[in-house]
This record gives sequence, structure tokens and C-alpha cells, in this order.
Amino acid sequence: MADFGIAHISGGFETATGAVTGSPAYTAPEVLGGDPPSPAADVYGLGATLFSALTGHAAFERRSGEQVVAQFLRITTQAVPDLREHGIPEDVSAVIARAMSREPGARPATAADFGEELRGLQRAHGFPVDEMALRAEADARGNGEQPTSLGGRLSQPSSTLGATGTLPLELTSFVGRRHELTEAKNLLAGSRLVTLTGIGGVGKTRLAMRIAASVQREYADGVRLVELGELREGSSLVDAVAAAVGVRDYSARPLREVLIEHLAVQELLLVLDNCEQVVDAVAELAAHLLRVSPRLRMLATSREPVGIGGEAVLRVPRWLSRIPGGRPRCGGCPNTMR
Repeated sequence: MADFGIAHISGGFETATGAVTGSPAYTAPEVLGGDPPSPAADVYGLGATLFSALTGHAAFERRSGEQVVAQFLRITTQAVPDLREHGIPEDVSAVIARAMSREPGARPATAADFGEELRGLQRAHGFPVDEMALRAEADARGNGEQPTSLGGRLSQPSSTLGATGTLPLELTSFVGRRHELTEAKNLLAGSRLVTLTGIGGVGKTRLAMRIAASVQREYADGVRLVELGELREGSSLVDAVAAAVGVRDYSARPLREVLIEHLAVQELLLVLDNCEQVVDAVAELAAHLLRVSPRLRMLATSREPVGIGGEAVLRVPRWLSRIPGGRPRCGGCPNTMR
């Protein structure tokens, strides 16, 4: 719980007008300035709570002897303290700083979007990835609204797809693949399906993540990552893709039909990671989606090409760099020290 005891039902009674309730250090600057609470303000409060959990104190904790007005001024005018100074990784610091931005529009649009960013951090840092506790459809029904759907299935609005998507944030710097990065971006500009191939462990996934991150602003509906490494049955592919792009089951219509209808109007980069276990199913679905979705592009990683017309294939080789002491290091080689 992160509402500090001030949550109330939307549309219910007001306890006061023009009064600030709750802890100022966890209250969004625009609310302190007199604006009504909003989803963006809730995201700020969540970010402030995480800041406190990581450091042991609030970002704008009231100082000894400080007047409340002075604390308000700090919250509304000063930048969030840099979490990196507390030993917090850069990617974690950036996500929380964005959630606590003074500009509501610069924050994740909803708590669900913020949650997806946090899930990306968990994935990038090797932690178990939590399931979202509350889903969008439950929120909509709780407000008496009908979920937006395509033929009875919920589809997230494109605005939520245009942020960081599900791309994991990088923990370390990216080195040694600049040539492949440039070549892959050039291929993606000319081909609607680019597949990075190579042996296991050579770095295909990380290269794909960097490519996607570098071009995501070119796509109005952003980037979506579909992780296929655990998939063993091609029949589960449509479910995996649908989950990644935000299409959920609400009717008797075939999910594949609704997915195709949804992606037909998207300007989106779909990243299909580790396709080799279900490459035949990927080939069939990719061919159909690319045929009916003119603004859709795909970036795939696989130990073998997907094998459809128009595919551009980039072989990702092992690479040699040098570590201190002059010894060579082989990227993608077994037992390589990293």
C-alpha cells in the first residue's frame, strides 16, 4: 500500500476543499500547487515510495526546523536527488527519476506502465519478474467502464505501446558490436523482417535489445518484445505475441483473428527473441502479419533464419576483445569470463 491513508473513491465525498492531505514528501508537485489528483500524481507517489525504500529516507524529507512552505518549494522547484550517489544502478535511478518528474507528462502514463518498467528492471538485473497485481480490465470494470475491445477482446491503446514497451533496461555498457549494430539498423530500414542468427550465447538478444532501443522513437506505437525462449509448442505463439502487444481474451472470436486486426493499424517494431524452438510457427505468423500490417516491422533472433520472403539475415559472429593484461576475450565462447 502506498496511499498513506488518503485514498478515496472517485466521485465520493470530499473532506475538504483546497487542502493538502497526506505526506508532502510523497505528494506530486502539481497537487501541492492545487491541481486535482491524477494517475500521473499516483505514479509520482509510487516513485517517491521506492526512492524512500532504496535510500531509507524521502527524496524531499522535511529538514529539521524547516517550515512546511519551504519544503513545498523544494518539492516543486528542485530536481530529484540523484540515486546514483547512493550506489543505485543508473537504469534504476533513471526509472524512478522519470516517475518523480516535475512534469506530469514526462512520467509513465499509468501505474501499469510504471509497473512494466519496473518489471523490465527486474528482468535486466536477474530477479524474478513479478506479475502485475492489478490488470487494466479490472480497473476499467471497477470504474463502471467497459473495456475497450476489438470484437470483445481488450486491446491496450497505442499510447501505452509507445513508451519503452517491454524492453529490459541495460545493466552494463554496450561494447564490441558497433559494426553489427550499424549494419542491423541499415537492414531494418530496408527490410520489414531482420533476423539476427548465430550460436547460442553469442549475444544475439543483447544486440537486438540495443537495436530496438535505438530505433523505438521511429515507431509511433513503439516496440514490443516477445520472449520465446521458454516456448516449446508453436500453437502457443499467438498467445505469446498477443500478451506482449496487450491483446487479451474476452470473447469467442479466435485470438489470432483479433491479434491480426489489432496489428493491422499499428506502427510497431515487434522483437521476437529466441525463435529457434518454434521457427516454423514464427515463419507462418510473421508472413501473414507482414502481409496485412503495412507499418509493422519485425526484428528476430534465432539460431537459424526464419525463412520467409523479404527476410534480411545478419549473422552475429563471435568477437574478440582484450581484457587488462593483454589476454584475448572471446564473446560467445564457452566459459568466457565477463
